[in-house]
Amino acid sequence: MVTRPRIAVVTDSSADLPDLWVEKAQIHVVPQLVVLNDERLAEGQDISRQDVYRYLREGRPIHLGHPTPDDFRVMFRKMAPEVTGIVVIAPSTFFNPTMVSAEVAAVTYRKVPALAVNSGLISAGVGLVALAAAQAASQASPLDDVANTARSARERVRLLFIGGDWNALRRHRHASKRTFWRQILGERPFITLTNGQPYIVGYGRGRHMWQQAVHWLEARLQDAPKQTIIVHAMAEQEAALLQHLVQEGWAVQEVPIVELTPLIAVRLGLETVGIALIE
Repeated sequence: MVTRPRIAVVTDSSADLPDLWVEKAQIHVVPQLVVLNDERLAEGQDISRQDVYRYLREGRPIHLGHPTPDDFRVMFRKMAPEVTGIVVIAPSTFFNPTMVSAEVAAVTYRKVPALAVNSGLISAGVGLVALAAAQAASQASPLDDVANTARSARERVRLLFIGGDWNALRRHRHASKRTFWRQILGERPFITLTNGQPYIVGYGRGRHMWQQAVHWLEARLQDAPKQTIIVHAMAEQEAALLQHLVQEGWAVQEVPIVELTPLIAVRLGLETVGIALIE
């Protein structure tokens, strides 16, 4: 009798997926860590994103940690009796060492074979790669095939963020001091990822900015988006406007809005809004 592979897909809470999608795809989530007053808090369990946003707005000192190899191994042990392999989808190593922790856990955990895949992405881009891997796993694909599906999917993901805070961008060296004049003029940066790192690729302002963002993505698409997610950090109205433009322009029915991971909100600033899609 041939045993059908049962591959578990794991990612971390920075993947910015709607809870319903996570549950439906049976994706396992390891929380990112927030350090507040020297206390390590699991994001989404010990502290909410709204709390993190509020502390950032108040100027309170917040530091972001990351899952440790032990955090991943704890997850692996829970699922080990029910699976034949594990694939971990991690964010770009530019932002934190989650991928390193996942690799260490995969190499050192002996009971079930595990592979870690660096998505080279952030936020919902990571989530879309995890969804593609989960789809392959649901079709009883073997471990290597699920990992390869994730590697292929990351090439079909497009990301664009409209930065919310020039000061945060300059503080984290994502923008130069010369952008001060852009800030004075009321412009906001369009930011995407190249080789896992954020780069400003344009600017927008006023009511046409959101349509400009959609057009920027459209110009880089080869196929119609299969899934799209809007993310934001305390910018509900702007996220809803972007959602409307995407649904109207791309004829996509389900475009969920998700609060942006603090991992990115800290760097790009509160009021950041973004789009992640996969072709």
